[in-house]
Amino acid sequence: LKDNQSKILTFAGLSSFDKTLVKYYSTGMKTRLAISIALEADADILLIDESFAEVGDVGFRDKAHHALIQKAETGKTILHATHSMEMVRKYCDAVLFMENGEATYYQDVEKAITRYQNL
Repeated sequence: LKDNQSKILTFAGLSSFDKTLVKYYSTGMKTRLAISIALEADADILLIDESFAEVGDVGFRDKAHHALIQKAETGKTILHATHSMEMVRKYCDAVLFMENGEATYYQDVEKAITRYQNL
């Protein structure tokens, strides 16, 4: 646990706050910590929200995005809820399109993007 804790804090850029109670972390620090924990977990499926794309500075975002791609390349399933077509193009090889809480399309990325943009 201690090794994972150190890796998580280092990834989040929070090593110097290892003695600080999480309740004193800023919202951004808590979010970076949560993302780092999720990326360190050895889960077969990772669920992420579109806020993932906006957290932290550019360096942290790039590092987190790289780690996410590595997860996908090792066969992990990543479900990413987003309205960002840039994120869809960058990370997705298939799209589940939702309309009014119903799954209405599953498959091709570009066709799903076109459909979304024509709403």
